[in-house]
Amino acid sequence: MIGAATVRINKGVAEVPLVATRPQFRRLGMCRILMNELENRLMEFGIERLVLPSAQSALNTWTSSSIGFSILTEAEKSELSAHHDFLDFKDTVMCHKILLKHPIVSL
Repeated sequence: MIGAATVRINKGVAEVPLVATRPQFRRLGMCRILMNELENRLMEFGIERLVLPSAQSALNTWTSSSIGFSILTEAEKSELSAHHDFLDFKDTVMCHKILLKHPIVSL
C-alpha cells in the first residue's frame, strides 16, 4: 500500500478527513495521484464539492496549483455547516475544491 484516504459523502459534498502516504513514497506525487483518482470517481457520482481539514504545516501542499484546493471563507464554512456535518480537528484549516459547477441530473 502506498497511500489511503477516508471519504465521507453527504448530499453532493464529499469530505476527506484523513489522507496518508507511506513515508518512503512521500514527495513523489503519490498523494496527487490518489486525489486525482478520487476526484474523478466523485465527479462520476455527481459530487459537486470536496472538503478537507488541513494541518497548518500541509496547507501549502493542498492549496498548490497541482492539487488545487482553496481555503474556505467563514461565510462558505457557515453555509456548508448549515447543511452538512464535518469532522473538525483542532488547529486545522478547512479547504475545499469545486468538482462540478452543475450537478449531474439523472434521467
